[in-house]
Formats: sequence, C-alpha cells, structure tokens
Amino acid sequence: MFENRSNQKFVIENFLRYKQIRMLNTAAFFISILFFGLYFIETIDGHKYTLPIAIIFLNLFLLTIFLNFNYVNFTIENQKIIIRFIPARFLFRKPKAIEIPMNRLANFEITSSFFGWKIDLILYQFTDKGVIAYPSISLSALDKKSIDGIQQSLEVIIDRFKSIECSNI
Repeated sequence: MFENRSNQKFVIENFLRYKQIRMLNTAAFFISILFFGLYFIETIDGHKYTLPIAIIFLNLFLLTIFLNFNYVNFTIENQKIIIRFIPARFLFRKPKAIEIPMNRLANFEITSSFFGWKIDLILYQFTDKGVIAYPSISLSALDKKSIDGIQQSLEVIIDRFKSIECSNI
C-alpha cells in the first residue's frame, strides 16, 4: 500500500505472469491451428479427436483475448500516478500509458465481471472542463494482492488530497 510521504518510488507489476499468459495465448492459437489443419487434412488415424482438441485450444485462445490480460506497471513517483500496460496477446499489441498528477485524481472504480475473472480499473481525473473517465485498464492478469495494493494506494491518495482540499477551504 502507498504510504509514501517522500519522493520514493512505489511500483506494482506483473511481468512474469504477463510472459506466461502471452506464451499460453500464442501456444493456444498455434495448437488450435495445427489441430484444425490435421482435422481437415485427415493425415492421422483417429482424427475424430482432433476437432474437439482444436476447439478446446481455440476457446482457450479466445478466453485470453476476452479477458484482455495485460502487463501492468503501476508506479507512484514524483507526485504522479503512472500506469503502463501492454496486452498479452501476440497480435495487435500496442503499449499504452496513463499519467495523472496525484492532486488531479478524482476517483477510481475497480469492476469485476465474468465470474470475477475479468477485472477492470477505471480512473477519473479532474480537468479544467470537469471530470473525465479514462478507458478501463484490465487488471485480470494481476494477483489479488497486487489489485488490493493498487486499490489501497489509490484510496490513500484520494483521501490525502480530499483532506488537503478541505483544510484549504
């Protein structure tokens, strides 16, 4: 949890799990292609099992796409919240980042869906024109301890700046 009163750096990331999910996603795709090919070519005896195997691996691939697993680097330093994220799929991977000054963080939501497997973070920032919501960031690849750490850190930041705001009134 973020209780940093100096300019020390606070980081939560999931690089190892990201690599594992990315390998699973790539392997599931290519294994499903292989078994679909074997089914349609019929080069092996007992090909009645190739179609179900191909469908299982295709569903695994599609599940990883649906859950939108990301590499997430959540950093707090120099009075800024910086979140970098890269999708774990092997196609159409574009790195993205969000940087919010701590005093501009209005609110956040962590939503859970699909039986608790799909977890998203939505950040809200104060701007001159009001409050804006950033597109959701998938936290599905993070473990519960990391998600709780992010949640507690954001709560501390919001509470700290609300109390500063209230004392300035």
